[in-house]
Amino acid sequence: MARAVDLINERLRGVLAGSYTDGGRYVSGATFTEAKPVSAPASVEWQDVVRDRMWDIVWSSQGDEGDVPQNTYQGPHALSILGTLRVQYAVDRVSSMEPPPAGGGGGPLGTAAAPTLRALGDAQQLRWILSHTPVWSGVATRCTVGRHTATQSGLRVILEMPLEWGAMASADTAPGWGS
Repeated sequence: MARAVDLINERLRGVLAGSYTDGGRYVSGATFTEAKPVSAPASVEWQDVVRDRMWDIVWSSQGDEGDVPQNTYQGPHALSILGTLRVQYAVDRVSSMEPPPAGGGGGPLGTAAAPTLRALGDAQQLRWILSHTPVWSGVATRCTVGRHTATQSGLRVILEMPLEWGAMASADTAPGWGS
């Protein structure tokens, strides 16, 4: 039997890839690429190269003691699964030959405007998709999207969206021990 977090993770991959459309709301017109773990700079998927709309998720919590029924034969168990969706956006490099911004000054001010606008626009659409209950049919009872932030880090803007899923787990069947 699959673990609840595995089912949610697989559905999230499908939603962000635009391949899961059964819930009635889905990603279209944007290309989100899942960040893959890498082991060396020689890898073709070396993550130090900033790619637009590359995403990952940090799973931070699953359930708490209050969710576990006293009688382990009763069920199903209600789980609360927390994760933070992170999406990166490339910041255009400012050429040393480029004239300073209008109004004087100089330096790279304004370079984060376009990617932060894209990030906040994506966040609005992702909130609309991810919080739509039918998108999670069969894997979760709900997905709640928390307050998102977009911050610049070097040559990338990182959008962080806290997510909380409600899921049910059988009290009779042991969860899978997959990796």
